[in-house]
Amino acid sequence: MDTLGSGKTMSQVLRPIILWFTYLGIGASCAGYLEIYCFEVAGMRQANRIRRQYLTALLRQEMGFFDLHDSG
Repeated sequence: MDTLGSGKTMSQVLRPIILWFTYLGIGASCAGYLEIYCFEVAGMRQANRIRRQYLTALLRQEMGFFDLHDSG
């Protein structure tokens, strides 16, 4: 094998760099999954809150309200 100026082979020099990029990729994948999970949970909670508020507002209406407005 061809040696570099310091007496190390190419694979000895590149191995730590390759491992560093591998760990960086694993960390980025985990962070991306966590980001998507958090946004999904936040979206579901907001949707449930809006649905509850909408249903509460509908139930507070007088019966005549529903005679004037179509369902939906």
